[in-house]
Amino acid sequence: MKFFFALLATLFLAAPAWAVDVQMGSNGNLIFDPAEVTISAGESVHFVNNMLPPHNVIVEDRPDLGHESLAMLPGEEFDLVFNDPGDYTYWCAPHKGAGMIGTVHVE
Repeated sequence: MKFFFALLATLFLAAPAWAVDVQMGSNGNLIFDPAEVTISAGESVHFVNNMLPPHNVIVEDRPDLGHESLAMLPGEEFDLVFNDPGDYTYWCAPHKGAGMIGTVHVE
């Protein structure tokens, strides 16, 4: 029984610290997948460069929230924490014109 509780504790502690994954360049397309997510205040979005680099995340009117550095390699990842409720539009600077735009709704 102790082993069972230890296993459960290990699985719980190993859970990701972010609320949702967003793939950048999913399936060979210049998109965020999913393009629209909803999280609670204080949670983070985990962005993963899936393919077709470079990608970054610029948050409209909130340069403090963005990740302007380009993720150059597939598999590069970063987290953005959203502490305040609201709707946040974001985009990939190199691919905004191609429609690589998303929204984070923070409750």
